Amino acid sequence: MDKRALTEIIPRLDFAWWETPIMRAGFAMLLLTRFPSLGSLPAPGAELRFPNGLANWIDFTWVLDHGVYSLITILLNVAAALYITGFAFLLSSTVLFLCYLVTGTLQNSLGSVSHYYQVMTLMLLGQAISAWLWAALGPDRLEAWTRSPASLHSHHAGDSAGS
Repeated sequence: MDKRALTEIIPRLDFAWWETPIMRAGFAMLLLTRFPSLGSLPAPGAELRFPNGLANWIDFTWVLDHGVYSLITILLNVAAALYITGFAFLLSSTVLFLCYLVTGTLQNSLGSVSHYYQVMTLMLLGQAISAWLWAALGPDRLEAWTRSPASLHSHHAGDSAGS
């Protein structure tokens, strides 16, 4: 496949070097502020009265354990920090997706259906899949761990495209 054909169909969006981290920071803040606190969840062992999505096949009550939920929250915070910097984007976007997938499934299965989980989780899924494809198809697979795919469209002040 001619790589130019794709760029002719989808226009290239270029950003200044500082714009992408600001956009990611805004999204990460949204993810962190909308993530349910441990205190908002029922006690461990509560019944999932309305199994939703994956909870139809997998028992998600293990997430209600305080230790497990605390670990998920720590993973979310560390992944959000990496996500903002763009470093290890493969890992950070995947961990953020999984944290939101598990928590969103749990919340919906407890009867608190919130569609914002779906929107944010799908956005994270798209970013994670894109990052993994970029890593798998790129000429330098190590680069995928040290640079974000968005860096391809971010330019420093001295670059002609960033002016």
